[in-house]
Amino acid sequence: SSANSFFILQLLNLPVAMCNTTLNYFLSYKAGREVAVKLLEEGVAAMMRNGRKLKELPLMDPQELLKSLKKRGNDFDVYRFPPDRCYNTILQSIIRNKMTETREINGQLVKMAGSAGINPLWNWRLTQKLSRVLRVGFYSTPIDLFKALK
Repeated sequence: SSANSFFILQLLNLPVAMCNTTLNYFLSYKAGREVAVKLLEEGVAAMMRNGRKLKELPLMDPQELLKSLKKRGNDFDVYRFPPDRCYNTILQSIIRNKMTETREINGQLVKMAGSAGINPLWNWRLTQKLSRVLRVGFYSTPIDLFKALK
């Protein structure tokens, strides 16, 4: 059950890496928060529908983060200045052109969501947009990524 929660949290690494930034900076944008909420909602719904339990994580629990984003989203605005540049492992791997586990986790969740009757639209779109990052470069802001996903 802890692994299930961790997998949901790992989904956020994909859009964050696509914008060449960190989670705090990504969530400081309203568009970034909207992407995060959609991904977290899909992940939680897919796990619940498949009968997979979610245990609360001691740090960065995805369900708690989802509640915070919905209730007090504007509280994240303070993280925009100055941007945090402590890159996560997913972003470091993409910059070095190495394979990442996020694609595998995302693929598994898309399959789970589909079999549970959930339309995993945001996860599927992010996987498709990743090819743009590898081909052309990163999205300059979460707003640009959000617009590309629409």
